[in-house]
Amino acid sequence: MFRGKLNAVRTLSLLSMIAGFTFMYAAIAAKRWPWAMTALMILGFVLVLASGGAYFVIGALSMRAVRVVCPTCDKETKMLGTDDRCMHCGQRLTLDPAHAAEPVSPVSADIGHEATEAGTTDRMQEGEGERKEDPKR
Repeated sequence: MFRGKLNAVRTLSLLSMIAGFTFMYAAIAAKRWPWAMTALMILGFVLVLASGGAYFVIGALSMRAVRVVCPTCDKETKMLGTDDRCMHCGQRLTLDPAHAAEPVSPVSADIGHEATEAGTTDRMQEGEGERKEDPKR
């Protein structure tokens, strides 16, 4: 649902802001019951204040977040902490070498295709229409 910690907090803050305004509009509709009107107005006001505070905090965190380039979509994204997701494609990213994925050899990545003895593979590179040659050949 969320792509990255920054977007998750921003989305929750937006939902909190909308809920706060909804409670305040409901308070106007509840003029007949002063206790309900007061409670809804205070609840809505607190939600709007909390949402504004969350936006302020996430803005401060966003300014000092580490910027990395996603290996999947090749777009720059911001990371909070050592583990996060790409804001564009949702790829899990980590700065911790202990949690990094195992490097995949080109031959094992080509399921159903085998490398020939000459060192070429049947795997097509993005944007290239020819076979990739082994540089050792």
